[in-house]
Amino acid sequence: LFHSILAKCSVGIFGDTLFTLRLPALIFGILNIILIYFLGKSLSNNISASFACFLYACTPIIIHYDTIARGYSIITTCSLLLFYLCWNLKSEGSVKYLILIPVISSIGFFTHLTFLFSFMGTMLWFFYDQIFRGKKGLQEVINYLLFISFGTFILSFLLYTPTIILGNGIDQFINNKYFIKSNVFGQYPDDLLSYFYELSFYFFLNPITIIIACGLIFYVTKVKKPILYLILFKILGAIFIIHFTKSIPPYRTLLFLYPFLILSISLSISSLLRSIKNRHIFLLPFLQVVFYLYLIINKNLFLYNGFPELPKVLKFFKSLPENVEIQVTRNNYYKSLKYYLQKNAMQYPEFSDIKNLGNLDSNTYIVLNKSQKFPKHKYKRVFEDGDVTILNPIH
Repeated sequence: LFHSILAKCSVGIFGDTLFTLRLPALIFGILNIILIYFLGKSLSNNISASFACFLYACTPIIIHYDTIARGYSIITTCSLLLFYLCWNLKSEGSVKYLILIPVISSIGFFTHLTFLFSFMGTMLWFFYDQIFRGKKGLQEVINYLLFISFGTFILSFLLYTPTIILGNGIDQFINNKYFIKSNVFGQYPDDLLSYFYELSFYFFLNPITIIIACGLIFYVTKVKKPILYLILFKILGAIFIIHFTKSIPPYRTLLFLYPFLILSISLSISSLLRSIKNRHIFLLPFLQVVFYLYLIINKNLFLYNGFPELPKVLKFFKSLPENVEIQVTRNNYYKSLKYYLQKNAMQYPEFSDIKNLGNLDSNTYIVLNKSQKFPKHKYKRVFEDGDVTILNPIH
């Protein structure tokens, strides 16, 4: 909801364009780059912080989600701030950090209830760190957690109260598809292992980068163990929520993990560079540049390039009669088209599988990506722009 409010304000102030709709997510995405720098500097040094900024800002999946009209960049911001506040609370014990933790957490929950995944993992890490690695007693740590949990609940409830009263009541939150035995994104427990296996490809694209990333992430135990413990407890918290709700979330729900993976990788790279005492230290940054050129040349970035062809697609549909039917075969195309077609009082699209379209009449138009295969004897291309193709049945 928080992102929707910000997007509404942005559109109201700057006009209704794709850029203004995506502006709030972009601002928080830029803020995340700054936050990850300061976290890297707090955990290690300027070298680690610089590597974290570089890796985070160049990652295709981050660029995608920080430039679409969704609230994931805000969830990431709240996750980074939550860790920063907890880290300073355990280091300094200041009351101001204890008060700010529920404030930041409630903003995360107000953005989306899936912030629970990040919140749960951070609280588990904080409890473990204080009991087994800190100097505070069990009762004091429990008091901290009770204050944080109760304060977060009260503030979140207050933020959601207008929506509960003026909207559809509390049922829309209780029956959330991410938490109530949903099989939309997979069957629990059958798909749990494959879910985390595929999540690694979602984050790191191919087996080689997965192996390199995992190696660097686990090497961080030699440098700064708490960050690895934080990642492990965040994953453990996610597994606990999935087990409790019997519902597997979409991969993007765990996107908040990515900056912490980047931080651990950057800490490892910084440590390795310090251990090399000759001029070969310039080799690694060079290899990183080569790696990102590899991503661009092999079009890995296109996995997350959004829908830049949308304005021309809309113009094409405006030129057609009002009674045409629109079938969309890509989820990201469908969501964007659904919003803008409705906004322009045009046809409402339907989401379909390109393999199961069946017999369609000549008034039907199918939106798909160029990479998708289709039976050429059944359909003809009537529109092409960028990666988007629109088909019409041949009769």
